[in-house]
Amino acid sequence: MNNIGNSLLEKGINWKFPDSYGLCERNLDCRQLSIKEILGLKGETKLIRVFLNAFDCKSNDILLRRKEPILGKGWSLKKYDYPDVNSFKKGIEEVYGENGYSLIYFDTLNVSITEYYKLHDVIHWSLVVKISNDCVNIIDDIGIRKYFQRNVGTIPAKIFFNSLKESDTIGTSYLECTNPINSWEEDFEKLLRESVENMLYYGGIDSLEQFILSVGKTPRDKLVSRLEQLEFDINYYRKLRELWKLAVIQKEVPKSFFHSEWVEELWTICNLWSLVLGILMKWKRQSDRDYKDKLNYNLEKVLLHEYKFYNNLRHMIC
Repeated sequence: MNNIGNSLLEKGINWKFPDSYGLCERNLDCRQLSIKEILGLKGETKLIRVFLNAFDCKSNDILLRRKEPILGKGWSLKKYDYPDVNSFKKGIEEVYGENGYSLIYFDTLNVSITEYYKLHDVIHWSLVVKISNDCVNIIDDIGIRKYFQRNVGTIPAKIFFNSLKESDTIGTSYLECTNPINSWEEDFEKLLRESVENMLYYGGIDSLEQFILSVGKTPRDKLVSRLEQLEFDINYYRKLRELWKLAVIQKEVPKSFFHSEWVEELWTICNLWSLVLGILMKWKRQSDRDYKDKLNYNLEKVLLHEYKFYNNLRHMIC
């Protein structure tokens, strides 16, 4: 089974640019990016169907969140948590020995081999593709340049495991698959219905509105100090919208559910979130300037078109 990891090392990974399916860091998160590499070698060709999720939203002040994505088409993850690094190391070796790879996860705040060190406190996923007494080869999207070339890293084993001693959460995982129960048309309709319920009936659009109101009420100086977090949250939040856009482009939307009204709104939403991100990145570079009014204006436009989008979905499935 070790040919999986070796094949990925030989392939070379650069998630910045779309692969043959159009998938990249623009529309997938760290866990999905790692999983797509494994699924590609396992012969899975309908990757968009595996990763497409329903829309949802939760917020707290100027923190914007969505649910942890789940996998479709019968794929799931078998996960193991560990109390310490020694058991974690043994777990990696066991999972790698049985599967030819090991998906690992940890919280990033105190892990110095990542770009999120002392910056973002989130659970992050990487893909171990080779392990020995001397070094660990991993595929990751936030590895520091000292050890990484694009998304492939070679880290001395001692440094790798010592770094993870500071993580409060550490675990390993591998992929399992059962035969899908429903057709893609049935699964897609379920995604539509869950999206409408999450956003219009269970408070999602209200949470998005509260987030935007909170950003508007936050003093300029405080916003400037939180630009890094805002950019991080919004970039993660918009990925699912970009994935749905890709599903349209790649003709993965069943014909019976393809209506121009919601597709046009989806395009507008994607463009607006990209504009918001651009404002935040520009503001980070020019922190002495005031982009607050421009940011608020575009966030309010996002809210308007998000609401129209879910209303279009609601009318289509009722």
